[in-house]
Amino acid sequence: MTLPKIEYFGYLSAASGLGVAARGYLSVLKSIGYPLRCHDLTPSSHRSLQLPVECAGTCWNQQGPIIRILHVNAEELPRILRVIPSESSDNVYQIGIWAWETDRFPKQWLDRFSYLDEVWVGSQFMASAITAYSPVPVTVVPYVVDVPKSMTINPGSDNSPFTFFFSFDYKSIVERKNPLGLIEAFRAAFIAGERVRLRIKSSHASSRPEYARQLQNAATGLPVEFMDEIVDTQTNWELLASADAYVSLHRSEGFGLGMAEAMALGRPVMATAYGGNCDYMNGDNSALVKYTLFKTLKAYPPYPMGTIWAETDHNDAIIQMRRLYEDVAWRQTIGLNAQAYMLNYYSPEAIAGLISQRLSEIEKLGYPRSKGPSKKNARIISRSIWRPLRSGWHFTLAILPDRYHKYLFGLRRVLGSKK
Repeated sequence: MTLPKIEYFGYLSAASGLGVAARGYLSVLKSIGYPLRCHDLTPSSHRSLQLPVECAGTCWNQQGPIIRILHVNAEELPRILRVIPSESSDNVYQIGIWAWETDRFPKQWLDRFSYLDEVWVGSQFMASAITAYSPVPVTVVPYVVDVPKSMTINPGSDNSPFTFFFSFDYKSIVERKNPLGLIEAFRAAFIAGERVRLRIKSSHASSRPEYARQLQNAATGLPVEFMDEIVDTQTNWELLASADAYVSLHRSEGFGLGMAEAMALGRPVMATAYGGNCDYMNGDNSALVKYTLFKTLKAYPPYPMGTIWAETDHNDAIIQMRRLYEDVAWRQTIGLNAQAYMLNYYSPEAIAGLISQRLSEIEKLGYPRSKGPSKKNARIISRSIWRPLRSGWHFTLAILPDRYHKYLFGLRRVLGSKK
């Protein structure tokens, strides 16, 4: 059988979570051995990193099967499809790699499924949200978490204060990231004179100046250090390594790259026990903070009013923070357990095995035909009586009240199983 060619579109030179994820997937695909060609979608004005070596020009003829991977979120997919090269192929299998950070996928994006044959996501939390609405397969392919081989981790000086570290992007909806809640917990957990500090690294604070001022005001009189800039990959890893613990009191999270990278370094991590981070965090390798679910009373676009978020238990956050500070043995134990877990399940070798297995399964499907990226090509499930209903799936979901969705999903499962 002829190996399929992999054509990868993503934000390959972007200094963002999307960029990190794309570069990780790309390096793994290169290691597997498939013919690979990639396209950087990062606008020239935002290209802050050198393209990966995997992007060196690869030439191939247009004969044979192609697996086209579109690593752009659902919101952007139609726009990207209008601008990417529209080479045609008799056998194109289109995969979208999406990220989503809450438990419900937006109805206004349901038409995006019709461009794809499959969706990949980085966590089971994302998969649960998207699978509920998806007429195409949804596959969990975790992000690659790979500590640079050049990385040296030096223990902090005995004279330096214990450092809690948190990083976030204001453009990722700062209310969801909840740095204000973290500052409030830090204030309550420690008293003046204790050798401890909180370092908060952000980017794009200029997009939310009023919130940035609110954080500064909340930290008045506290040993809180703010840093707002876009840093390169090496500097990011050095910041993580310089911390004694990573903390996140997020209200929802699709994957949680900062937490995962800190764990890969062997750093103890304290975080809300809710979201995609629970794929890799547990009571043996991290400090999980209790929470209560609530519905937002306003919209935080792209999240609508009524979105389900988690509010961390303030007292439990204080307890966990104090324990990280005081209990050296426990801190070291969960850090070592975290590092081992990430190496076993999120290393390039681990993710390469998952991707290789899935690509082999796709080969066996026979590559559903596509006329190019601009065509809506919903994969037809062979010999299923669900097939005639599928074209109306998105419309039906869009007009049907939420309380009836569970019955529709049940009907789909019954009909889809009769092959």
